[in-house]
Amino acid sequence: MAISPLVEPTTRPAPARRVHVQAAERPWSWPTPFRWEGAMFGLLALFFVVLGGGSLDLDPSDARLGLAAGASMGPLGQVYGYWAPDIWPAQLLPSVILAAFEPLARPTPGSVRWPAALAGILIGLILWRSASRALGHRGGLIVALAWLSTIGIVDRSSVTGLDLIQTLFVLGAVERIHSVGKDTTMGVWASLAFLAGGWPPLVMIGLAAIVIGRADARFSIRPYLAISLTIIGWSVWASARAGSEAWAAALTIPLTRRPEWTLTLSVLAMGLPWSPLAFLAFTRPVRSFPNPDGRAWSMTWIQVGLAALVAGTLVPGLGPAARGPALAGFAVAAALVVEAAWSRRLEGKAHAAFLLVFSALVTPWLTSMFYGGYVWIMTMPYYRAFGIVMVLTTAAVSILAWSSLVWGNTRRALLTLFVIAVAIKLVHAGYYAPEWNYRRGQGPWARAVAQWVPRRSTVYTLHEWPTDFAFYLKRPVRQLRSPEYVRLQTKGESKFLLLLESEFANWPESAMPITQVARFQDPDGGLRVLARTTDGPMPHLGPNASPQKAVELSMNDRD
Repeated sequence: MAISPLVEPTTRPAPARRVHVQAAERPWSWPTPFRWEGAMFGLLALFFVVLGGGSLDLDPSDARLGLAAGASMGPLGQVYGYWAPDIWPAQLLPSVILAAFEPLARPTPGSVRWPAALAGILIGLILWRSASRALGHRGGLIVALAWLSTIGIVDRSSVTGLDLIQTLFVLGAVERIHSVGKDTTMGVWASLAFLAGGWPPLVMIGLAAIVIGRADARFSIRPYLAISLTIIGWSVWASARAGSEAWAAALTIPLTRRPEWTLTLSVLAMGLPWSPLAFLAFTRPVRSFPNPDGRAWSMTWIQVGLAALVAGTLVPGLGPAARGPALAGFAVAAALVVEAAWSRRLEGKAHAAFLLVFSALVTPWLTSMFYGGYVWIMTMPYYRAFGIVMVLTTAAVSILAWSSLVWGNTRRALLTLFVIAVAIKLVHAGYYAPEWNYRRGQGPWARAVAQWVPRRSTVYTLHEWPTDFAFYLKRPVRQLRSPEYVRLQTKGESKFLLLLESEFANWPESAMPITQVARFQDPDGGLRVLARTTDGPMPHLGPNASPQKAVELSMNDRD
């Protein structure tokens, strides 16, 4: 209440009483489009995630999802004409939707890469929203930076073992439990998590609920009802469409996996360059966070990450579902240390430990980058311009790191780590992705085979070929149990078969006669034979067509 300056108060006003408000109950509003926090989050997401989001070719595991996106939508994905129990509908649906907007309505690498990129940004949005409410705007941006600029989010391939779509639903449910409790929205998040990975994500959500343990939480049957109805509905759908064997395989396949003893190391590698700082989160200057709500919020997420690490390491089948929550815990813990270092609250042993971890991060990076810059500039003309940029970046990191260690300046050390995060993104986009596409990708070999096969024709095989090769073949691929099964396929047209040289040489007389169309050498030096049956005309060409005519049509009808 305002007091007029012309009136002298007779009594001293009572001091305002401080009322502790939990982070879960504090009102929060989304930043307006003109707030600098929203602009900074958008720039981080644009540079580290959106830039080059679909440039990396698919590896064999990601190609399985791409092949399933080219088939019909179902309770599970379909690879080579068979149900794949490791591909769940919530993982498959985004790629199917994006593939519908691609040229010729056929999946491309972007159909698989962009859903993961969007999921990574949405996870960062959830963490930023929750952290801003508890830690303030600066703390929220630090948490977003510690998530978006890590190697796992920059790369997003199955090489890291991180399923971001599944992680999105798990962390959405965890955040809902922490902020509100177990309500219907939490049940929806958990239901989507089940549809994205089966029962392991539900176990992680239940474990997080035990760790959070809200004292004011009230029991509600609605979230459990939503989860139960989802499980029952999917089970009925899967049993009716795919059969009871595929349904049982999808639920039991996690039990066939071994415990992941290296889970902590893999999550630590995915969280670079910030994750090693997380080990300093339990030092006294970091734990003495001035905001009690922020300290409680941070400790909760760190405890959830630690529980995920322990469960994913010891319990078979929980490793893939535990990676996302564990990485989020590392990001929150590292963000606490970054905030303390930026506020210059690190003193004594904590300050020395921070500089020691910083030195352990910078030294191998400088060594590898100086050697890489020499190789890029001197021996790889294609990467010469990129090498010059990286040498200049490495020189900047060297100067910043030296001044940070000499003066003990933690802010300069944080700036150095940010430059390293930017450099990691540049290396991934400028060198790693092109080299993977050129040296590891199956695209060139698949296109060499595909030019002999009309676009709408199916390629049959007798064994499972590399899934990335089948994806870039851009033709339907079906695996047959034996050569005699060729007779059971669609009649009226000649059918194409991709065989090993030994399979072609020992083709049984009891099967349909085949003739050689072309012979190839795969990337490993093995010989492969593309053959076709002689029971009908060449596909889509008429009864008097020849293989040369098929090639001309395929070349003119190229994707």
